[in-house]
Amino acid sequence: MQTQLITLLTLFSMVSPIDAKFGFPDNVNFVTEIYNTSNCSTKPFKNYTLQHMCFKTTMIDGYPECCHELFDDISVFPNSSIGQCIETNMTFTNRTGVRYDCNLTNFKQLSMEETFSYVGIILTLLLAVSFVISLGWCMCGSGGPRKTYNRI
Repeated sequence: MQTQLITLLTLFSMVSPIDAKFGFPDNVNFVTEIYNTSNCSTKPFKNYTLQHMCFKTTMIDGYPECCHELFDDISVFPNSSIGQCIETNMTFTNRTGVRYDCNLTNFKQLSMEETFSYVGIILTLLLAVSFVISLGWCMCGSGGPRKTYNRI
């Protein structure tokens, strides 16, 4: 009786209440625009779009916080910011202007990587729960008569 009570109390103490709700994060499109001019006044020659999940959506200088983190990781130009036209001074090319832009997009569908991530999280949780249940089952017995020790 005491063993079952201790096991139940241990299992209940492992489960802690969670106040946060699970929600799908927003996505951002981080766009790198390449221009033929140094002032970015014409239509971009080429756009490169990076779709990224954004967990930090608080706005800083008109852009989400995750956009600033992406910009810090991607930009190779010192003293630059999102939305600013950057003169590249590249040699042997006429591509002289670069501008970075970033905007939030509403959640529309999961990509393959996001799908596998969520499936992995769910399977990990199921594995942990089954481990705890099997551990409790081994400690408490298999539901049959309890094994007892004889006195010496």
